[in-house]
Amino acid sequence: MSESDVSKLISELQSFPAPKDELQRQRLYDAANAFALNFETERTTQHRIMFTALSGIVPRIASDLKIFEILFKSPEPLSTAQLAERTKADPALIRRILRFLSSIHTIREVSSNLWTSSPQTAGFANPAYAAGLRFSTALILPAVSATPEFLAKTNYQNPFSATNCPFQPGHKTDLAAFEWLEGYPEIAADFNIFMAESHKGMPSAFDVLPFDKLVGKTDPETVTFVDVGGGIGKSSAELKEKFPGVKGRIINQDQEKAISAGVKVEGVEHQIADFFAEQPVKGARAYYLRRILHDWPDDKSVEILGRIAEAMGEESVLLIDEIVMPDQGAHWFAAFADIAMMMGFGAGERTRGDYEAILDKAGMKVRGEWRYVEDSGETVLVAVKK
Repeated sequence: MSESDVSKLISELQSFPAPKDELQRQRLYDAANAFALNFETERTTQHRIMFTALSGIVPRIASDLKIFEILFKSPEPLSTAQLAERTKADPALIRRILRFLSSIHTIREVSSNLWTSSPQTAGFANPAYAAGLRFSTALILPAVSATPEFLAKTNYQNPFSATNCPFQPGHKTDLAAFEWLEGYPEIAADFNIFMAESHKGMPSAFDVLPFDKLVGKTDPETVTFVDVGGGIGKSSAELKEKFPGVKGRIINQDQEKAISAGVKVEGVEHQIADFFAEQPVKGARAYYLRRILHDWPDDKSVEILGRIAEAMGEESVLLIDEIVMPDQGAHWFAAFADIAMMMGFGAGERTRGDYEAILDKAGMKVRGEWRYVEDSGETVLVAVKK
């Protein structure tokens, strides 16, 4: 291939329009990453892997300094000196941070010591993703660092306990992650903010799930939907919007801190509840668990499922909205999420067979499956009592 051919190909790739369809965009992103690996040397691969942690830490520092927000809002490029003045940080340190950010394309270097936003800057300037950076570095990163030594000391046994996983040595505590979070309300708040934002604009279970058919005929008094551990109620609000013709009560359940910040949407009720305690709403047409079970090991997940099973009636279904891992060829996002859950919570993502096993222990079985993100495996399993 000639130099002109290489230049032409690079130009064509750079001008290729990003598709509006999210699934097409994700496929192209994955393909581009796989394509790039064809040109990676052994040395480049080693350095990319060894320094991966910096790609989370340095943006967190920049976010704390509001560098992304400043550059995103600025109508013109800013110098190192200007950014140092606005952030009240050492100019030498600011320059080092800016160079790093530019190297991973989260900002753009216009010329020597002159900086502006890149297409990625807007995301990092979003307060919800700033909360995500704070949460991940404060909660997950210490567990990540403790994992090699933890696994060596446990003879490389699979950690599947909320109180015996890398989180405990990483944070020097005997508490499980969610118990530990109760002592750090600012981190818990960041977690709730990030989770509420994380699936905005993404495909949703309610895009593919025939919810109206699953719940059947309802009236205004029917308890149609209970979101168990639903945070501030985003999923309940979305259901109300996408199925306006479905009658009945829609209830969002969570702990007091989340409920106190609940979305104010007509027709959505908020209820303080603990999914390890008795389910207060009996005989609802649909109970919903979104990204709950992957936070808990099998024994605790069976406990959560058992409480719902006790409350279910003959017409009830349980909707489990989770990543369902394939038996072969897991997507990078699913694999990353699985390891992160293992390190932080002694839990993880599961295959359909894994879900069938814990449902069976709770007295339920899978009746249907709707996958709404093909690559990463985000799926709704519909379960009923046996």
